[in-house]
Amino acid sequence: MFATYFRFFLRLISNNIYYYVLTWIGLVTAIATSTYIFGYTRFENSFDKLHFRSDDLYRVHFTIHKDGTLESVNANSTPLIGPLLFNELEGVEDFSRLYPRSGSTVQVFNENEEILIYPEDKIYHADSSFFRMFNYPLLSGNKNEILQEPFRALLSRSFAIKTFGSIQSAIGKTFKLSEEETYTIEGIFEDLPMNTHLEFEVLLSFSTLEILDWTRESIRTDWGWYSHYNFILLNESRSTESINEEILTITKPHTKTIDERINGSLTYSIFPVKDIYLESDLFGEMDRKGNGFIVRFMGIIAVLILVLVTINYLGMTASISLNRIKETGLRKVLGSDRKNLLMSFILESFLHLTFTFLLAICLLLVIWNHLPVVTGKVIPISILITFDFAIIAILSITLLSLLCGIYHYLLVTKLNLVSALKGADSPGKSSYLFRKSILFIQYLSGVSLLILTMVVYQQVNLLTETDPGFDHKNTLAIKLRRTRGDDQYFRKIDNFSKALTNISGIQQVALSSHIPSEEISWTSGGKIVGQSTTVKFHFYAINERFVNLYDMEIIAGSGYSENIPRNQRSIIINERGARLLGFENSSDAVSKTFLHGGRTEDPYIIIGVVKDHYQRGHKYQVDPMVFHYLPDHSIYTGSTYASLKMDTSVPLTQLLDRLKELWSTHFGGLAIEFSDVDQKYLEQYKDDQRASELLTFFTVIAIMVAIFGLIGIIAFTTKQRVKEIGIRKVLGASLNQILFHLSKSYLFIMCLAILFAWFISYFILETWLQQYPQRVGIDYMIFLLAAILILFISIGIIIFQSLKSGMKNPTEALRAD
Repeated sequence: MFATYFRFFLRLISNNIYYYVLTWIGLVTAIATSTYIFGYTRFENSFDKLHFRSDDLYRVHFTIHKDGTLESVNANSTPLIGPLLFNELEGVEDFSRLYPRSGSTVQVFNENEEILIYPEDKIYHADSSFFRMFNYPLLSGNKNEILQEPFRALLSRSFAIKTFGSIQSAIGKTFKLSEEETYTIEGIFEDLPMNTHLEFEVLLSFSTLEILDWTRESIRTDWGWYSHYNFILLNESRSTESINEEILTITKPHTKTIDERINGSLTYSIFPVKDIYLESDLFGEMDRKGNGFIVRFMGIIAVLILVLVTINYLGMTASISLNRIKETGLRKVLGSDRKNLLMSFILESFLHLTFTFLLAICLLLVIWNHLPVVTGKVIPISILITFDFAIIAILSITLLSLLCGIYHYLLVTKLNLVSALKGADSPGKSSYLFRKSILFIQYLSGVSLLILTMVVYQQVNLLTETDPGFDHKNTLAIKLRRTRGDDQYFRKIDNFSKALTNISGIQQVALSSHIPSEEISWTSGGKIVGQSTTVKFHFYAINERFVNLYDMEIIAGSGYSENIPRNQRSIIINERGARLLGFENSSDAVSKTFLHGGRTEDPYIIIGVVKDHYQRGHKYQVDPMVFHYLPDHSIYTGSTYASLKMDTSVPLTQLLDRLKELWSTHFGGLAIEFSDVDQKYLEQYKDDQRASELLTFFTVIAIMVAIFGLIGIIAFTTKQRVKEIGIRKVLGASLNQILFHLSKSYLFIMCLAILFAWFISYFILETWLQQYPQRVGIDYMIFLLAAILILFISIGIIIFQSLKSGMKNPTEALRAD
């Protein structure tokens, strides 16, 4: 029996090869695309779910409100909050903290007692409980014993091999971060997986901070030291809202002084660790971040593609089935019962879907390694080689086969036997409504996706092309790492910067603690003498050439000069900082005394106000900023950037070679670290640009699937009206009249679908654009353009199919009657 059904299946394909090729292209494209999106979204949603108790892990955030307005939400917090919640919040089983030591250099002695220096930003101090809470594999060491003693360290597999040659040889060895910090390596952990938001290569014992001169007092008493990431592990299931209310009660006595100083409210709350990667974009966030909106939207596109191709398949194969009414009648006459007919339709659908699914998987396997070019993500194909994916695929094929088989069976068997043998090809009103519904969904999807894609493209262009308030072109930055306790640091970088000015091809050189496009993690309060409220500022350290090199504008007062004694107790602020300090006119802020941290013993004179610039790009509001003079040793103790404005007439390779020679002369074996400021600025928008590219790519595929469906449905509908066209031609209708008559039946569906698409697109865009301080207005011409484009494609298909039928000899269409 199976062989008989299979022969029917092959004959069916050969008799309708044109329609089946269209169906295959649509199905294979849709299944391959949706399967990849399934893998992509599954990978993105897997972040930080590798831990044994990922549902019970939370990070502590702090929020500042002023005058009832949200001022900032921060991913990091004081080191005192973790122990406090562990001791006083019911249900906290454990806690752990991370403190970043970015900009550090790991100094290792080799066998010849030579110092090897490795620059490394992914260094953190961690509590001994860290590996009990987070399920990162240890290759060496006991998770219950490591990181308990001061000056102990763990290395990643890669870092251990890079610095010591092998894992075994690294254990027990030492390295230095500064003259007062020598760490002993007591364990090695496996390189972190791709699906975790945390990134670190070296972990240092947190207890070290309790004895270092520059941290021990802050660790014990400073509720304003917001540089740590605090994690807690809960042992009971409670709503986040109730826990946050209890945290507010517990922390209020400790934040009272800060509330009074900032004339606002500082509150702590918890956030699930498993949601950080996709849903958290706070100040102080770690670099590895995803985009929950894009992941959800891609999931919607995947479902939409599957719905479209399923509807197309149902419509196409239903249309083909109507041509089999005579065949069905003959099979009934020859003794086929209902069960045999039903099994025939179901098996045909199953064979068809299985064939296209296998083709799609083969296609996906061939192109999988090239897809990161499109998505920007290297996703392991193992994400799809799972039992649950196989079950989903089998169930989907089986259920869709049953649905299609039953639908086709009902469609062709509801005609009586005599009508079937006559070849009646009109199954009734229900089939007509079904085809119209298919067309409606195709138009709705096409117009909506086009609108969304064009507006996202506009928004990304706005972000990347709007003037950020500084010149980032032709600028190279060199990172100059600083070892704590190095008293000669500023002398060395000053000599290096002077030597840079003698290199042909370098027009200007400036020194700064950060470069534009970086997040400024150095924050503190500040106020004017006589004011009661402090304002949270982001602090920059610059020298006298920084403002000119980046073409920033001093709008009041003056910038820094070579007058070093005056500069050391002077600051520059930006426009937003002046406004928050109460100066509507920026010039009124000049010569006022600014108290760093709100402390009367730490006064600075405001000598100038710089025009606002978008330090982190147009995705974020302008932060209030204070610019200190860089060589003020008591203020800034971090690494430094040397920014170089380059002459484009000099070949870049030649310039880089000369820079490396000069670097080697001044800094020995330390590797030089370059940053292209222009590229770094554009990297801020890489997620948005990637979102635009992904949306465009998958929208094109979705529209292609919709177009294949339109071609099939319109081709079949036109074919069903061949006799009508023949009669109209015999009665004298012109080709234009026939085209108009055939087209007008689609106009109502098109217009209705377009109206619905406009409404849905507007609602989605209004919601999405709210996340951007700088956003495009919704241009209604885009709505009109998308509708016209889809109408143009549809009418082109209608005209093509109508011409094919309309140019035939009417006697051929009428011969059957």
